[in-house]
Amino acid sequence: MVLITGATGNLGYGVIDQLLKIATTDKFVALARNEEKASSLKIKRVEVRMGNFEEPDSLETAFAGVEKLLLISTMEQNRFEQHKNVVDSAVKVGIKHIVYTGLGIRDIQTSHVKDLMIDHFQTEDLLGRTTAPINEFLKEVYQLK
Repeated sequence: MVLITGATGNLGYGVIDQLLKIATTDKFVALARNEEKASSLKIKRVEVRMGNFEEPDSLETAFAGVEKLLLISTMEQNRFEQHKNVVDSAVKVGIKHIVYTGLGIRDIQTSHVKDLMIDHFQTEDLLGRTTAPINEFLKEVYQLK
């Protein structure tokens, strides 16, 4: 089973909308932190699990039975800490494949957006060091392959 984080955001909702065209709803679940915002997904018969990137226990509960995870980055100031909570929880429950909406920048040190994007770079580094068997990065922002 695949879990999509940020399911009520633009990218997450778009991913789920595309999945509904090619897969049955028993193949994926949505993660949301606001039940009211998730109501439109429930209407489409998508299973919504409640979880908050700030609360690792909620993530571990939501990740039960999940094999693959799409980690969509947040816009919060403590973005890296949130991403770390997600990755740590995913590893703890045995998720085997993490896809992260990262960046297509090869040279982090000389990038002109380094200061702006440091959380993304740190998250990619964390994923590269994790014990999860497979980690892939979604380098083309907003494009799933």
